[in-house]
Amino acid sequence: MSNDQRRLRILFAEDDEINRQIVEGMLLSRPDLELTFVSDGRAALERAVSERFDLLILDQQMPHLSGERVIRSLRASRTQNSDTPMLLVTASVDVLTGIGLADAALEKPLGRETLLREIYRLTERRVPPRATLQ
Repeated sequence: MSNDQRRLRILFAEDDEINRQIVEGMLLSRPDLELTFVSDGRAALERAVSERFDLLILDQQMPHLSGERVIRSLRASRTQNSDTPMLLVTASVDVLTGIGLADAALEKPLGRETLLREIYRLTERRVPPRATLQ
């Protein structure tokens, strides 16, 4: 299977159950994405240290460790995900202090098309035609 055909492994860290369900509804039907959900920063860091992902999507404000602290820890480490693209999501990009650490940031609420385009951009995957993003 070629690199463009294999499923993208994405770790999504979000403490809010409703937000997780929304993202799950937006992305789980995508055959090219394999999603792993965690509910706090500590769990995100543990999974990122033990498993290889193509992209990490991290909420900024989570229990135990913020998205920014997870990114700082991973970038400073020599683990398998230290160079993995990381997308920080937050309720307010204006107050985002970790933007320089993340590869990109998105403001909540997340839109399906915007989120998918950012996933494909950060993983350097060819963006599917607009009709398949909806």
